[in-house]
Amino acid sequence: MRITVNPDAQASAEFGYAAPGEYTLRIKKVEQLQKQGSEWAYLKWTFEFADPNVKAVEEGKSVGNIFENTSLKPDAQFRLRDLCEALGLTWGDFDTDQTVGQEVTVRLGTEMYQNKLSNKVESFVK
Repeated sequence: MRITVNPDAQASAEFGYAAPGEYTLRIKKVEQLQKQGSEWAYLKWTFEFADPNVKAVEEGKSVGNIFENTSLKPDAQFRLRDLCEALGLTWGDFDTDQTVGQEVTVRLGTEMYQNKLSNKVESFVK
């Protein structure tokens, strides 16, 4: 199969970060993963900004997805509980598939990741 490519395409997307503050995010995807060598799984949450007009601090860049991991280890589920309560869920068993598309308000900060500033969820707003 012959593929026609754009000769001006970038090798990788250059995403920026949003200014620290309070934002509404939409859950795009939830994956259950397990770190090699660990007996406990965790959930990797992928969020997108609910408002498509959120701009990156750096001119010419767009904001990317926001990622958050929550532990499924029984004595370390505090972050998962915070997220569930911010979503309006009663703390208890739930189906992650039913959270996709739901919106949650968060406080975002920034952190260095791979030598670049990126957004980090500081807290979930209930």
